[in-house]
Amino acid sequence: MGCRLRAVHPLAEVALMKSSILFPLLLCAVAGCRTYTPAPVDWEQERAAWTAQSAEPRDMTLAEAKQYALFLNPEINALRVRHLASSNAVRQTGWWDDPELDVDALRFIKGVPHPWILGSSLAFTIPVNGVPALERKAAEAYTFADACAIIVAERALMADVERAWVQFEYTQKRFLFLLQHVFAFQREAVVAQALFFASELDATEWKRIELENKRLETELLNAKGRVEAQSRALLQLLGFHPSASVWFDVDASGDAQAPAVTPTEDALVRHPRVQEKLARLGATEADLRTEIRRQYPNIRIGPALQSEEGLTRAGLTFGLTLPLWNRNRKAIAEAEGARQSARIEALNEWKRLVSELETAQEMLRLSETNERLRREMELPAALRSLDAIKSLYEVGEADVVALLAALQTYAAVWMDWLDAKQAVREAQISVRYFAE
Repeated sequence: MGCRLRAVHPLAEVALMKSSILFPLLLCAVAGCRTYTPAPVDWEQERAAWTAQSAEPRDMTLAEAKQYALFLNPEINALRVRHLASSNAVRQTGWWDDPELDVDALRFIKGVPHPWILGSSLAFTIPVNGVPALERKAAEAYTFADACAIIVAERALMADVERAWVQFEYTQKRFLFLLQHVFAFQREAVVAQALFFASELDATEWKRIELENKRLETELLNAKGRVEAQSRALLQLLGFHPSASVWFDVDASGDAQAPAVTPTEDALVRHPRVQEKLARLGATEADLRTEIRRQYPNIRIGPALQSEEGLTRAGLTFGLTLPLWNRNRKAIAEAEGARQSARIEALNEWKRLVSELETAQEMLRLSETNERLRREMELPAALRSLDAIKSLYEVGEADVVALLAALQTYAAVWMDWLDAKQAVREAQISVRYFAE
């Protein structure tokens, strides 16, 4: 049994020859390319890590709370990831375009001694217009803007943490005072109840006292819930798990003070919020320079090899684009629009800061005046009235109804004064945010 030989078509022969040359080259080029790796969220691992991070019981001062917020707050960490990504993009920006390999194959229709014409060229794009360097500068400008955004967010976070701390502190103070007031009110209400059973107190007055007692109990329960809600809000702001066991040491925080010198309108130009917008403006300027430079031609140059009728030729390929009518008009117009928008945004941010500073200063003046009037006038008057009623009550010149009314009046004035003190603290934080 003999072997049968099969003829190979000339086209197939050339195809095999080309593939034997191009395939190794293509394989070497593709070997350096990056491959895709999925990164799904492992919810169990993330939950376990977050819970373990918050599991240890701890006492915390305001200064410590600010430090925890800087490390654990999710919004701040998201901005840091964004900045890290833009920093990595800078390192990968500015590379030249990859070279281009072209291969042409032609065959004469009628048989000739050498029917195939083969040609190949390798072209390198030389960026004589300087676009890669400008792209890197633009990427660096955006990275700087992202870094400025982190500073802005950290300053805002510190102010938010301090406000949340003050709200928790004064909510807790209201609850503790209300607890003492309810105890004092119920102690005297027992006397009123005995007088009612002895028919020495009018039924209408007793019902009013009984209703007020129930209202105070409900208010005390609500105050306790507000303390818990403020604690949870503060934990969320710091980045802790809701199950975290944290004791906030509000007694060690002290009273905030307004800055001695507040910034002028011109000084607000140096505020981080304005600087972040100016950094964005600088990045759009770099983008515009890049797009303008793109309209200028690049040079494409490289070696060329051609085989025709058995003769091999070597030469050089050269090419460039001619900026006749396209000239990157659309991209330049978009970059100019982005620059104008960034410029307006920087101006608007400065105007917002000026208005916000004026409002914060006015709120501070009003809150300080309100707190001073309540502390110097209303609170002493309510305390003197309560002391006078107590003295009369002890000698039998005032009844229990008058004493309970005086207790309620003093409690209402004291709570209003506490609200005024909290307003002063929050206004001081707002003004200091502009000065620091």
